[in-house]
Amino acid sequence: MRLLFFSNHKRFLKPLLSGSVLAAASLLSSVCFASLEELSEFVDAGQFGKAYQLANSMLSEHEGDPTFDIQYAVSAIETLHLEEGVFALERVLLIEPDNQLAKLELARAYYQLRKFDQAVALFSAVKANQPPPRVVTRIDRYLALIEKRRVNRFTRVQGFVELYAGYDSNVNAAPASQLTRVVLSDDALGRGDSYIALKGGLDVEHRYAEDRSLIFESRLDIRRYDTEEEQDNSNLTLKVGHRWYEGKNQYQLNVVRQDYRLDDEGYRDLMGISADWNRQLTNRSMLRSYLAVNDLKYDASSWRDSRQYNIGSNFLYAGDGAWKPVYVLGGFIGNETPDTPGTLADGDVDRDFYGISAAVQLIPLKNLTLMPSVVHQVSEYAGEHWIYGLKRKDKYTAFNLTANWRFKDNWSLLTNYSYAEADSNIELNDYRREQINLGLRREFK
Repeated sequence: MRLLFFSNHKRFLKPLLSGSVLAAASLLSSVCFASLEELSEFVDAGQFGKAYQLANSMLSEHEGDPTFDIQYAVSAIETLHLEEGVFALERVLLIEPDNQLAKLELARAYYQLRKFDQAVALFSAVKANQPPPRVVTRIDRYLALIEKRRVNRFTRVQGFVELYAGYDSNVNAAPASQLTRVVLSDDALGRGDSYIALKGGLDVEHRYAEDRSLIFESRLDIRRYDTEEEQDNSNLTLKVGHRWYEGKNQYQLNVVRQDYRLDDEGYRDLMGISADWNRQLTNRSMLRSYLAVNDLKYDASSWRDSRQYNIGSNFLYAGDGAWKPVYVLGGFIGNETPDTPGTLADGDVDRDFYGISAAVQLIPLKNLTLMPSVVHQVSEYAGEHWIYGLKRKDKYTAFNLTANWRFKDNWSLLTNYSYAEADSNIELNDYRREQINLGLRREFK
């Protein structure tokens, strides 16, 4: 959000500059003047990315000139290079402590950095200097936003419920036909079935300080098949975290507990910790990174118990266009180590894995959101398979398409199609799977 405190930067800035600075400016060469004029035009036109690039190319020659530093700072702040903008504006105020424009832009930068005390002090100082009414109005808006953030130390609760009906072409993720070295029963081959599913979630954020929050999240996913009842499953995930902000960075530490049940009996428990780091790169792009360590425990097959390490990052970019695209490109690597090494665990648990993902969010209509995505993962196992005598290597690729139509406040119609294919050098682990469903979502706030 950009706040133009004054309709004409040059007109407001000129009487604030000292005589010595104006004299120095008059001695600039025509080339330098043209560059400063071009920089000012970019800023006035709202082309802050171009302004920031140009200002950086001029930095070594012009830093310390208040005329340049203010334009540089504005472009830096608008492209979320907040620390650079703050440094440039503080440099201006050392030379010209009464420069009101510099104070206003610095106050705005402090606001975005969540340094509310410093922002209020500067906004109030400029307001006391009786600026034009338009400036007073916009300062008051910022002061109200700061007050709201300060007062907003409450608990926020929101949740959702989704109900689905769908079809799964391979409920047990198994091969479609008989293998060459192992004879499978009909029950062990891939089977399709229709299903209904219920999903729900509850999110609680308790903001106990301006930039500090306690987080609680819960997710429940229940699926019931029509005839394949032994594949009925449920998944309950609980997360408790602490979130805080520092400048353009958001950090969060979490403890996660997950209970996965199959045929109404305990199947796998997960207990883990994770760390998230989000950094706003520009006003259009963000980097989201995570690190997770999970302990996996299996009720009926303890040889699969393991510890899993996973690190990844996603780059998000908001593009131009009528459909308001948001592009996401990510990558991840990890390792899974069995608690107890052995023939089975070494061949089917102990592995390194890595992969990439890509997605785009599109809004072709006002209340319709589409999101196609694809992920590709490779898993390389440490030990030889006890039947095939090979070190297992799996390649997994999945495509997913989700559509969300918000037809009424808090109500959405959802549809999803997914296709997954596992290609392994051990045929026992080859399979293809398609799923399609239609659902209804109700949000609560």
